[in-house]
Amino acid sequence: MSRTAAVLRLPILYIGLALARAGLIDRERAVETADLAWPRIVTGVARMSKNAADVAMVGAVLGADAIAGVGVAGPFWGLAFAIGGGVAGGTIALVSQRYGAEAYESLGLAVRSSTVLVVVVSLPVVVVFWLFPHQLVSLINSDPTQIDYGARYLRIVGLGIPFAGLNLVGSRVLVGATTPTPRCRSGPGGPSSTSR
Repeated sequence: MSRTAAVLRLPILYIGLALARAGLIDRERAVETADLAWPRIVTGVARMSKNAADVAMVGAVLGADAIAGVGVAGPFWGLAFAIGGGVAGGTIALVSQRYGAEAYESLGLAVRSSTVLVVVVSLPVVVVFWLFPHQLVSLINSDPTQIDYGARYLRIVGLGIPFAGLNLVGSRVLVGATTPTPRCRSGPGGPSSTSR
């Protein structure tokens, strides 16, 4: 683990260890949870920082109506992000099963499949956000100025949806490759789950 990763993981680990000392959770679980949680927390902070930066820049240049426009367009970005998150969640399972079963030859197929799926699923959303931003934003707000700002914002951030989805898939690939699922074995047809 790199020094930066260790520093980011420490606060989470210390909280878990304090809970373990208090007898609320097992020490081993606290360590495992910290190892799994810190990348997700850093990703969440980065995502929130993007939103804060958007609001700060838009507000400084264009004012309150533009901030409201960004606010009403935000839920649509969140909806699109949920699509990428769904594919990414499946990616963790596919990668961790294959990694745990030491079926390294099929890891590439799992990653490529998730990559193609997230792009194919997100491109129609990009098209809808590009062609119908005013109609979408007007579902939430009735102020014409705020709708105009929100539609412009939605159209621009919509172009980033496939990249956000790919980012989620990539991060989940790394998590899956470091968290093997031992309940998977490789057979003639590839990896398959086994019961304990």
